[in-house]
Amino acid sequence: MTMIDFDGLLADYESMVPKYQSLCDEIADQLSALFEQANLSLAMPITTRVKEWNSLVDKCDRNGLSPKSVVEIEDIAGIRVVFLFMRHEKVGRQLIEENLEILSKEDTVKRLSSDQFGYGSIHYQVRPKPEWLAVPTMAELGGLQTEIQVRTVSQHIWAEVSHTLQYKREAQVPEPVKRSLYRVSALLDLVDLEFERVLDDREAYEEGLKTGTPEAKLNPDLVRWIVADNLPIENASDEENYGDLLDDLTTAGVTRVEGLVAMIEEKRDQVNALEAADLEAARTAVREGKEVGDQEKDRLDRGVYHSRVGLVKLALRLREEGDVNS
Repeated sequence: MTMIDFDGLLADYESMVPKYQSLCDEIADQLSALFEQANLSLAMPITTRVKEWNSLVDKCDRNGLSPKSVVEIEDIAGIRVVFLFMRHEKVGRQLIEENLEILSKEDTVKRLSSDQFGYGSIHYQVRPKPEWLAVPTMAELGGLQTEIQVRTVSQHIWAEVSHTLQYKREAQVPEPVKRSLYRVSALLDLVDLEFERVLDDREAYEEGLKTGTPEAKLNPDLVRWIVADNLPIENASDEENYGDLLDDLTTAGVTRVEGLVAMIEEKRDQVNALEAADLEAARTAVREGKEVGDQEKDRLDRGVYHSRVGLVKLALRLREEGDVNS
């Protein structure tokens, strides 16, 4: 076996780590934007890592590798994507395959022999498409590749637990523990399926809202539907919390569909006037050098200030002020 020049490899590793980290960060940012546009639910933010030097040396020893450069080691860089739902994981994989150059794709459950525990995930080896490299921040990343692991949250739980317990083969597991692991595996399978059932039931419920009665008692889904149906899409925000808004409405005595719709209609002109005034004040503050967050900047770019939940809260405030003054 060819001897490894560890001094040369270490120098190469240290020079390449920032590039690999930039590659992972750029791809993770682009995927986050794509998943957000597709309304896919992540169980956690996308994570990235570059293999540490000691791990790289161990990998070479274990697998009899003699690389002259770290570029020859496929999984030196990695990205992990964990979705809440199976259907979102499927769409996420389609987006990855459409937007990156796929060098290889593997379902890890196929690695397992009949006596091994496992709960698969999809592993891709990818690199940016040539058009990505035309962007100045990406130009130096040509030729580099990274692994992307795609899982559901149930698959992720199993992977973390099995890694911690270090049971790879069924024969290694004590009998009482084995029974417990089988139950966990079955439950995690069931969790993924039941989450899909929840989404199906929710979609059926939301379809039924179109024929719902004005007297129906509000819940977060009804509030979200009413807000979407009665307020401008331009004011929509990813951070709107309909559970909290329902609490505010309930406290104010607005508990039925007809009451929420009537309040929005009654206060619409006043709310629009406050929205316009707040928007102009925010634009003035920005011109004077005030820094704003990403969500606020996005809304200002769209020519709005409040989220749709914020508009309802303005209507609530106007309603309460009217009650006090009457």
